[in-house]
Amino acid sequence: MAKIKVEEIKEGIDILINGQKCNVKKFEKSNIGKFGKVKCRIEAVNENKEDIVIIRLANDFVEKV
Repeated sequence: MAKIKVEEIKEGIDILINGQKCNVKKFEKSNIGKFGKVKCRIEAVNENKEDIVIIRLANDFVEKV
């Protein structure tokens, strides 16, 4: 599986979150904060139709399915 940077995520793609295949429904990127880091908020739905929301640094990597 390919790894992509969190800041490159687009709505509609499938990624792995905690070992579960999830479809990204909404993606928001914040401005640079007090400590100089950009954070991204990812809202996704897993295969069981459960909503999952995670916040990661823009420079982190996730696995694309």
